[in-house]
Amino acid sequence: MGQQPATWHRRGLAAGGALAAAVALGACGSQVDGPADDAGGTSEDPAGVYTGQGMAIETADGGGPQLCLGPVAESFPPQCEGVALVGLDWDDVPGTQSASGVTWGQVEVVGRYDGQSFTLTEEPAEPTLPVEPDGGAGGPELEQLCDNPYDGGEEGFVPQTEDEMLAMDRFGLLLEGYDGYVGSWVSDGFSVFNVLVTGDPEPAREAFREEWPGGLCVEQREDAATAAELREAQDALGAAGIDGLQSSGAGPTGVLDVAVVVADERTTQAVLEAVSPWLTPEQVDLQGALTPVSSAG
Repeated sequence: MGQQPATWHRRGLAAGGALAAAVALGACGSQVDGPADDAGGTSEDPAGVYTGQGMAIETADGGGPQLCLGPVAESFPPQCEGVALVGLDWDDVPGTQSASGVTWGQVEVVGRYDGQSFTLTEEPAEPTLPVEPDGGAGGPELEQLCDNPYDGGEEGFVPQTEDEMLAMDRFGLLLEGYDGYVGSWVSDGFSVFNVLVTGDPEPAREAFREEWPGGLCVEQREDAATAAELREAQDALGAAGIDGLQSSGAGPTGVLDVAVVVADERTTQAVLEAVSPWLTPEQVDLQGALTPVSSAG
């Protein structure tokens, strides 16, 4: 198993069940330092030229091709929700597949987006960025934070008995309730826990050692949002009714990942305002599925 966030606090993007496999459209994502540079126009500005990549799909209902702007279901053939893709010729799409009256293929597109449809201004091309199973471009590297994770514990400890598994559960509850807890992950796939806190890591390590004898690394991240703040901000963002909001997810490193259709100034301001009681702009990683061509990269 690879590196992964600890299961008790993991909050995935808002695409579950059959939507677990998603296609990445955002070419560029960056941490938000303020209002986005809207050089390519907004969803109300049909003169705005955007680029993105993901799945183009057409069903047998006669509705024409669509550009998927969110998760793609794992069904065969695939399913998704998107916008009309105007001007697409399937002969220009590399690696096109067809089954049960559905045609689809992965594309990188450039065109004008008016909030309802995406009109191609160039022929589609092969995607240039890798597509991750969760629809992103890959999360942060969740490495082991210390050289000796068994300091003060039991070397090579792996919970096996019922009591040891209960100790792991108690450890998880302790983390969630600890003041200044940011997030955690396991770096060996199971039992070496890496924990971030906003305060002094030494008292935190001592408190965690009372419940957990296995691998443990604790590091301070003063500028990170706590898990409690991220939960509050994510709930508020979901209730804000922001146009173009696709998903949000709180990762283990104190940053809220937010996916929108277009990260224009209006949407960026709305996202930042919704989470402002809990998060600073530096604690929000905003990614747009469609990126203004002038700022793409």
